[in-house]
Amino acid sequence: MKRKYFVAALTTLAIGLLSITGCIDFSSNLPPQAPSDLRVVETYATVVDLAWIDNSNNEHGFKIMRDGVEVAYEPPETNSYSDAHLSCSTTYTYCVIALRGTKEGKSNEVQTTTLGPEHNIQPIIDFTSDSQGNIQYFSAANGGGVNWPGGLPASPTIFVGDMITWTINVSNADVGLEYKFGFNPAWSGYYLLQDWSSSNTLVWTVAEYARGEYPMMQLRVRNNDQRDHFLGCDDYTFMTYVIKER
Repeated sequence: MKRKYFVAALTTLAIGLLSITGCIDFSSNLPPQAPSDLRVVETYATVVDLAWIDNSNNEHGFKIMRDGVEVAYEPPETNSYSDAHLSCSTTYTYCVIALRGTKEGKSNEVQTTTLGPEHNIQPIIDFTSDSQGNIQYFSAANGGGVNWPGGLPASPTIFVGDMITWTINVSNADVGLEYKFGFNPAWSGYYLLQDWSSSNTLVWTVAEYARGEYPMMQLRVRNNDQRDHFLGCDDYTFMTYVIKER
């Protein structure tokens, strides 16, 4: 009888040691802990951005559920997702499910309504201008190219130290527009002068590094539907100059 208890004790001890050393993973039979704080980060006309807290350390992945239907599968340790190609003015309900084999841990549900179609219009630049009377009527989206009429030799002359205001004019869309201004010196490089904002104007004192023939002011516009028609924007143009010292 003592031998029986002794063998049982040894067996229990062996299992304990295997568990401690990781040879047996008893957590494999446990469902993954459910994600929490599922939330809508941003809602656009055709895109919804989601984020959540990953509470599990043993999940195999995540199912993204929209209106009760799986729309995506994301790998372990993911904590965000962008759901695209949605319909405007439509309400959607989301949840995220952590998976381990056949076992699941389900998050809270969130609901959001996409923006209306007025937010889904590609903004096209009518013209850009500066406070010295120079106007650029061409842009990438309106088919006119991005050079001045007459090409680079027609670029107007401005001077280092001039304080100039640039304006981007868009008339076909007016909801949720953002504008960006950057500068390419003649010798190469790029300077961000004003990152994406709701202001369609930039006031800039022409810097010493801008001096040269045909440096470019970059002028860009986008809306908030997250469907850029060009790289990082919906329309863009350039205004080139000859910049001299006074």
